[in-house]
Amino acid sequence: MKSAPIKHSVIREDVVRERNLDNHLTQTDELQVTVPPVSNPDTEIYVRVFECITLTWRRHNSNKTHNTKFYVVPQSALAIDVLLGYQDSGVYGGGVYTTPCTPFASPFD
Repeated sequence: MKSAPIKHSVIREDVVRERNLDNHLTQTDELQVTVPPVSNPDTEIYVRVFECITLTWRRHNSNKTHNTKFYVVPQSALAIDVLLGYQDSGVYGGGVYTTPCTPFASPFD
């Protein structure tokens, strides 16, 4: 699991299916999340999501567990299995977050 300068935590759809977690998926109102694209990680693309899953995880060498909502994205939208958003990772502090990435125009507007 890797942290990223994105707001929402995301997981690839194929990872959910391969681990037989389908029964734990929850339908969500349509939402656009941003993810760093495979081809250019210094930018962001918008991905429309309709499902999410809450998973319990812990950091390496830690006994503390975390419950996090992950939005399910298509395999083609993400190069890594799971990305923790800045709100869930604790890496980017508690202040106002400004993404260092330049978002592309949303194709959904």
